[in-house]
Amino acid sequence: MNGLVEFGPRSARYLVVGLAEAGGGPGQFRAFQAALGPQFAVLGVELPGRRGRWREPSPTTVEEATQDALSSVAPQLDRPFIIAGQSLGAILGFELTRALGFGKALWPELLVACSAPAPHQVNGAWVDSLVSEADIDAAARTAAEMPDIDLDTALQVFAPLRADIRLCAAYHHAGAPALQCPILALAGAQDDTAPIPDLAAWAPHTSAGCATRIVRGGHRVFATSPAEVAAAIGELLGAGDRNG
Repeated sequence: MNGLVEFGPRSARYLVVGLAEAGGGPGQFRAFQAALGPQFAVLGVELPGRRGRWREPSPTTVEEATQDALSSVAPQLDRPFIIAGQSLGAILGFELTRALGFGKALWPELLVACSAPAPHQVNGAWVDSLVSEADIDAAARTAAEMPDIDLDTALQVFAPLRADIRLCAAYHHAGAPALQCPILALAGAQDDTAPIPDLAAWAPHTSAGCATRIVRGGHRVFATSPAEVAAAIGELLGAGDRNG
């Protein structure tokens, strides 16, 4: 599956589409799938310009990234599914949900938006709190001091992060109809990367209800708190099954 890395049994009841933070990759979803259990398989999205797709140019807009993910994900959705993203991945997850729902009449059981402000609240201050380009340059220069790594190589290593930060900075939510699926907005209580967002601000973006949770852990909750995120998802899915 080009653009996807799969974790868990393909015979699982649910598919979870996982979207990582700026500069992140799908490897972190291995622990998340283990926490979710055998009823869930995770399809981690790998965008162009990194790891297995490093020869491809990185997307320059959220729209480009969304369309790339859509082409990879849509053919795999043969059962109930969830979209789960953290930080930039939460914004991509929101846009992917819109594209699947309104464009293909494929609505997830749940959109899980972690460690991110609501789309209409994404701004330069939040992007700067994640990492600045000056920080990236400094990290590359530090890496270049290691044996066998020159500055050009170090800059290439950090290129996906730089591309994602620029992509995020260019994002603007122009307004759209509310999603027709529930949202779980979630953040880590020990997030020292960015301020804990106003999770309730996600509510206007859905007509199907919005739940909020604060869990232990930092900005990358799929890595720091997979069991707590999995429990929150299971709780909401269970409530949906009972109500249905």
